[in-house]
Amino acid sequence: VFACKEPPVPLPPPIGTRQPEKDAEQKRPTWPLSRLSEKPTREYAEEHLITPSLPAGKFLSSFGQYVLTPSVFKALRNSKGRHFTEVLDVMRQSEGIDGIIIEGNRFDLGNMQTYIQCLQAQAHDDSEPAAKRRRGSK
Repeated sequence: VFACKEPPVPLPPPIGTRQPEKDAEQKRPTWPLSRLSEKPTREYAEEHLITPSLPAGKFLSSFGQYVLTPSVFKALRNSKGRHFTEVLDVMRQSEGIDGIIIEGNRFDLGNMQTYIQCLQAQAHDDSEPAAKRRRGSK
């Protein structure tokens, strides 16, 4: 779970309202992370992981997708068995770490029910003609 002191303005979807896209290559706003914690308690999160502009009790989180720089790999090699999140926090403090909001569906593939939902969603998407998918219409 992460916290940001200064989230981007305006807030991007799904938190904020969708802004009209001026160009298809529009850059997603980054969120400079001010704190991170692996599986924090609710109490810890409410005290240390607040992000301005998010409703009370709502937090930013990661689902395991990272773009790592060479310096992170070097830090991991020299970490002497420390947890990945601890190493990331050291990197956040020394170099800074940014997050982005990824729009779309996420599925827990370690859970049979949501794994089946994922397969069904992909089958549905694959059944649409390619041209129709590109236009974004359903």
